[in-house]
Amino acid sequence: MNISRLTIALALFAAGLSACSKDEGPEPFPAGTATLYMMNEENGRTTLGNSDVYITAEGNFRSAQFPIFDVGETRGIGQIEMPDFVNMASEVAVRPRHGYVICSPRDIIAFPSRTQAIAENASVYRVWVDSWIRDQERVTGANVRFLLGRPDEQDRMPAWGSDLGALNWNDTESRSETLRIAIPASDPKEVEVLFPYEEEERVPISWSLGRNELVLKIKWGHFDPTEYRMRIRCRHICTEVTLRTEYVY
Repeated sequence: MNISRLTIALALFAAGLSACSKDEGPEPFPAGTATLYMMNEENGRTTLGNSDVYITAEGNFRSAQFPIFDVGETRGIGQIEMPDFVNMASEVAVRPRHGYVICSPRDIIAFPSRTQAIAENASVYRVWVDSWIRDQERVTGANVRFLLGRPDEQDRMPAWGSDLGALNWNDTESRSETLRIAIPASDPKEVEVLFPYEEEERVPISWSLGRNELVLKIKWGHFDPTEYRMRIRCRHICTEVTLRTEYVY
């Protein structure tokens, strides 16, 4: 191979690597992302979407109704993940290139592990600050992008209120059938399952964690066929679903 052909081959290879790197990761600004010239309280007091969030004269996001979480520097809206929902603040500093999550405190649920999670069906603002708006040397607001949507935009969690169907006990063979539920986690530290409306020791259902799935079984064969409401937490997103226990012969 001569030098010119080698140069072309290397250039094509580099272009391929560049294309691959661009395809990796979430889209920085998914469809539905809005752009907003958000003027501060001294220059029109623009509010974010249908919320009461505005920018103060000191350069902070402020709200009387919704907690605001700074998730740090990101490449855009698509890279904003749910925070731990521990340190709720009504006012946080506006920082260019930072992402923010804004939600209703009513949608945040505490689990026995002391982990906070947001309901899968909640409405969440993802906000990304592009740059300051200036009038000469004076800051008058910020250029922001925002997207109103659900915490789990990729539908990887079972929908809140959905029916998982029946978990069966085969009475003829004295064994439980298995029900597998797809979830976006495989680390036991990231997953929590509970039956919030029942006494835990009376629930005849056990669970284990496989690769991106919950594996549900019935622990013993003496139970009253009934319907349970079960909560599943994956990291900082949770859902509540129904599940029936039944006998088959």
